[in-house]
Amino acid sequence: MTESRFVPISRKQLSLIAEIVKSAAEEEIMPRFRNLSAAQIETKSDPSDFVTEADKAAEIAITAGLTKAFPQAFVFGEESVAGDPTLLSKLKDADLSIIIDPIDGTGNFVAERPRFGTIIAVVKKGEVAAGFIYNPNSQVSHCTIRGEGSWSEAMDGKSEDLKVKKAPPLHQSHGSGGLKFLPTDLKSQIRESLKKTGSYEHAGSCAVRYPELANGELDYMFFFRLLPWDHAAGWLLHKEAGGYSHRLDNLPYRPVDFEGPLLLTSDEEQWHELKREVFSAIG
Repeated sequence: MTESRFVPISRKQLSLIAEIVKSAAEEEIMPRFRNLSAAQIETKSDPSDFVTEADKAAEIAITAGLTKAFPQAFVFGEESVAGDPTLLSKLKDADLSIIIDPIDGTGNFVAERPRFGTIIAVVKKGEVAAGFIYNPNSQVSHCTIRGEGSWSEAMDGKSEDLKVKKAPPLHQSHGSGGLKFLPTDLKSQIRESLKKTGSYEHAGSCAVRYPELANGELDYMFFFRLLPWDHAAGWLLHKEAGGYSHRLDNLPYRPVDFEGPLLLTSDEEQWHELKREVFSAIG
């Protein structure tokens, strides 16, 4: 499908998504922040993969709101897929999908740190059409529509366009992402190569890090696992802010591909330098 034939959602529709997310944050997420009991916290795939009562309640509320507002859409979220992994396979064939990450950065939420948020991605026929990322602590939204740019909206309604910054020299570049799912034999090599850069930190929350990449607070990001609720919205936010990204196998990012590795940078020149100097062991 070419860009000229692709019809994204409207700003009015994105505003409706924002209203649904903000309502769920106010009613289901923030009342439980720093107010969870041990019984309200569970783990999934490993001891650091948390899910809380807030995640579940927020996803139920957002799913109900989005299903009502967009009855033609296939609406699903991270927690529903945890209960039924076959749901994820339906993304590829759906005409319109809306993907929910009710709390991205649940580890921070459990640790009572405010670096978490809600992520919504809109996918049309396998292509990312729009994204919405909301931080309920700052009440700042980050919005993107394919072909219309990326912007932030403050709680007072003030809007500001997002733009990646010019790539710095390699030794001054600051990155973030995830090495957890890299094959064991590659982790030590990549960690050593990352010493060539200024710094590299674990992402912690894509809801926080992707906006930082899109507004120039970060220079690059790298991920190996690409579950769509984590990456689809942020990928488009960065792209529409002028950023460059590609998988290291030279294929473009698609929300229906769940394995990377994906490298996101300010421009193509920086991407090739990082691939050559830091991530060559993977490619």
